[in-house]
Amino acid sequence: MTAYKDLSKEELLELKSGLEAQFEEVKAKGLKLDMSRGKPSADQLNLSMGMMDTLTSGVDLTCEDGVDCRNYGGLDGIDEAKQLLADAGYPDGEGFPAITYKYPSLQLDSDMAQALQAQWKTNLGIEVELQAEEQQVQVAERRSGDFQLARMRWTADFTDPFTFLSMYRSNDSYNDNKTNCPEYDELMAQSNEESDPTARFELLHQAESVLVNDYCFGVPVLNSSNIYLVSTDITNFEIDPSRNMIRTKYLVLGDSSSES
Repeated sequence: MTAYKDLSKEELLELKSGLEAQFEEVKAKGLKLDMSRGKPSADQLNLSMGMMDTLTSGVDLTCEDGVDCRNYGGLDGIDEAKQLLADAGYPDGEGFPAITYKYPSLQLDSDMAQALQAQWKTNLGIEVELQAEEQQVQVAERRSGDFQLARMRWTADFTDPFTFLSMYRSNDSYNDNKTNCPEYDELMAQSNEESDPTARFELLHQAESVLVNDYCFGVPVLNSSNIYLVSTDITNFEIDPSRNMIRTKYLVLGDSSSES
């Protein structure tokens, strides 16, 4: 077989057309095989219900066709999402205005942008233009409000929801999307004055619900994670959750009880 890099544009297009035809033939068979790699079970998904509280976990999170919306969805997208788009006047994405997604030209952000673009196109019929930018340029344009959709990454300064939620207050210097919501500001102000931890977290949760559900000022996409390979000779290995850094001063090599 000739390597792709050695094929002409016409040969590549012909090959692409053939593969698409094969794909449509398989889809026409109506197979119901779930080939998702590492797809979580219902018990595993149930572990995340606390995190789903921002979406009101007491409601049914299963689509009418039985797809568990906490998971990866299906090949044809979510029917309810398509219906919402149609109700807004854009059936199958027809007539939807042009929209651009700006993101830093880093590998993770590029991979995620392409995945989002493909999912919007496949599941909703929406065309989204991707615009990769140098990190400094993307941040500057985001800070100035020069964007329609933009990628934003944030690491908590300390272990508390406030480090994320504070950025959407109308007077906050990191309020890049110029959010101005009196209801949200009031809930955040109340949380600052509340001394009872449980009541304070309830206020922050209400603010988060306003942010994500009521007005969709921000859309959580992913949380990154790090994998560490640690020798069994090392003990007291700890991660500072607020800075995602190893607490090296506590590391012990070998048996700490042995004399040096």
